[in-house]
Amino acid sequence: MTDNIVKIRGLNKTFIRKTLITRHVEYIYAARNVNLDIPRDSFYGLVGETGSGKTTLGKLILRLIEPDSGSIIFDGIDVTRLSQREIRRIRPMFQVIFQNPQSALNPKQRVKQLIGNPIRFQKKLDSKSVEKEVFRLLDEVQLSAEMAEYFPHQLSGGQIQRVEIARALGLKPKLLVADEPVTSLDASIRGHILNLLLQLKKNREFTVLFIGHDLHIMEKMCDILSVMYKGEIVESGSVKQIFNAPTHKYTKKLVSMRYISD
Repeated sequence: MTDNIVKIRGLNKTFIRKTLITRHVEYIYAARNVNLDIPRDSFYGLVGETGSGKTTLGKLILRLIEPDSGSIIFDGIDVTRLSQREIRRIRPMFQVIFQNPQSALNPKQRVKQLIGNPIRFQKKLDSKSVEKEVFRLLDEVQLSAEMAEYFPHQLSGGQIQRVEIARALGLKPKLLVADEPVTSLDASIRGHILNLLLQLKKNREFTVLFIGHDLHIMEKMCDILSVMYKGEIVESGSVKQIFNAPTHKYTKKLVSMRYISD
């Protein structure tokens, strides 16, 4: 056990884009020599404008995409050295909440299947135990038991996001990556989902990597904040430090804006 659930050193990822007409090759540096420590049980914010590389970094940590070089140590395990088979074995330990959960949910499955199937597959529980766990999770994310029979199209945006949270927490992860989890929701719903995440974090023992662009939300939610710009981490520190005494000129610009238009 270490103080940091995630330890990243020298992480690099470059995408190559080639235009169809001119055949011009463009190199997009999504992660450039990234070094990052995420303390265990923290609510860690990663902020930056669109195209800064923050979502790519989240996917790299989850091994949803492969890095070009560098290391990602998750709970003492160098996940960059693991095969896909080995990654699948430890996948329950790090889960993700997507910006648009509607696209991540099978529209042909009921809520009880969306939440219960991963538990059945990973935990090897019988049907009765899975059903009991589904109802418990629905209650934890403040959804009624009757919604277990609903399909995604019968739910509101906020309800769908709660289902996605329940599905992620059903596997009892050590790290939850929340990638712009409220951006697609109405303003009236955002506060409810954010408060739910804070309450769940308080009741459970897990770490949250919260990726976003709204500094108002970051200030409310996070303990520590890293600022990303053109694939690089340009500044890290406590939320109080970042907001009251930023040192990097890009961070100063963001804090003065307070909100980054996405």
